[in-house]
Amino acid sequence: MSLEPETVSFAFLAEREAGEWRGTVLPPRPRPSFRALAGRLAIGLVLAAGLVTAVLLGTPALTTPPAHGPVVSAAH
Repeated sequence: MSLEPETVSFAFLAEREAGEWRGTVLPPRPRPSFRALAGRLAIGLVLAAGLVTAVLLGTPALTTPPAHGPVVSAAH
């Protein structure tokens, strides 16, 4: 393994020194406002409430009704 420094093209160094770096790294996004956060929270709560309501309303439909009358066995 060689410990010699890697060669870098002059154009790369010139762009970096001039402040015109065009890399793939984007600057951080601005923080969302209070209204945006409140809107996201409201949408999340509405979706969660809808799912809970669907489960509560759908659970009785999944239960089987009790059998009416005595069960008689055919084998005597």
